[in-house]
Amino acid sequence: MKPSQVELLYRYMTANRRVGHTRLMREGIDNYDKPFFVLGVDQQHTHNLMKDVMNDKAIPITLENFDKHMRGVDYPVAIDNYAFTSTFLGFQSHINYLDQEVLQLKRELTNKSMELVNYQVEVESFNLWKRVFGFKKRLKKIEYYEA
Repeated sequence: MKPSQVELLYRYMTANRRVGHTRLMREGIDNYDKPFFVLGVDQQHTHNLMKDVMNDKAIPITLENFDKHMRGVDYPVAIDNYAFTSTFLGFQSHINYLDQEVLQLKRELTNKSMELVNYQVEVESFNLWKRVFGFKKRLKKIEYYEA
């Protein structure tokens, strides 16, 4: 799934609140005949969800503890709309942060590349004597910049 598709799905879910996502989920889970998880954002949210669930096979879990409960189990998961959208919102902010990091690294790489090109031009313009004895100083400068 591309980041633009994730953003589109998030916009759809937030723009179409109160159309019946949770009711559809609840009606489906009330009739399910095997164990399953009901995923909420936190303890309070999951507790409120479970008040309306009329199925004793439902296992409440939260975003904070789902990895502990799901380890070694292959139950289906009913994800509440709020848990779904808040998770995507977290992903979106993390993606934005990583995009900024990539841009910064590209800028730094471009600057370092330009420095290397400048040093290469300088080295090529030296006479042989300066190349042999001055090159070590230049390499130390380059190594200092890379570190």
